[in-house]
Amino acid sequence: SCFRAVWFLPRYSGSRTRRCYGRLIGRCIATVQGLVFLVGLKGEENMLHINDILDPDFDWDEIEITEEEFDELSTELMIDYLKKHGPKERQMLALCWNFDNSKDVIRWIVDQPDTDKGTILLLYWYMAPGFYKKFADREECKEEAFWALEDYDIIQTIEKNYLSGFYGNQRYAFDPANDEYSDYYDWVAEYEEKEAKVKIPKELFLALEGERIENPEWEEGIPTEISDIMDKLCDACEE
Repeated sequence: SCFRAVWFLPRYSGSRTRRCYGRLIGRCIATVQGLVFLVGLKGEENMLHINDILDPDFDWDEIEITEEEFDELSTELMIDYLKKHGPKERQMLALCWNFDNSKDVIRWIVDQPDTDKGTILLLYWYMAPGFYKKFADREECKEEAFWALEDYDIIQTIEKNYLSGFYGNQRYAFDPANDEYSDYYDWVAEYEEKEAKVKIPKELFLALEGERIENPEWEEGIPTEISDIMDKLCDACEE
């Protein structure tokens, strides 16, 4: 696949998150802390919130949102789903996640102490950590590849948490040198240690034994349970 052909790129695929451009006709749209306010010509104000879009009876007619609002609401939708489920669903998401999608979703998973170590190790190697090791520090990454800064920060957080014992549970298996989820691909082989200004910690090369679960094949990593809502958000921000 394409992400194996270029070693230094994270595991990205075609994006489900369509480019969404709201048609601001007769209304002004602003976003405040995850809420979307739609102000009509007569000044009436309606608040679009995560609870609204989760309501099966919500009226989507004439709802129009911008690309920025789509990004915020879709991220909130994903995190809401994860909060309502456990570490297993995080593992399932990691197996099919499109890394072009929101970084906040991965950051939320990485920030949870009950996230499985196997899930974290999988995410780490799927994010191509070797690429970020060519930078001596965050400032150098910012100067030379500012677009990679969010991923750089997540990689750093994973290393700190992993080495400190932050993740207390380990149920799922993962071997970065023999990935059963990707046709036994060797992610370690992509790492060019001689080119690295900072080394990958040795602990992150060690395989974890445990359970292997089937890839749910969620499109772009979006759980089936909320895919209809995600599609409606996409439609709401398309021309």
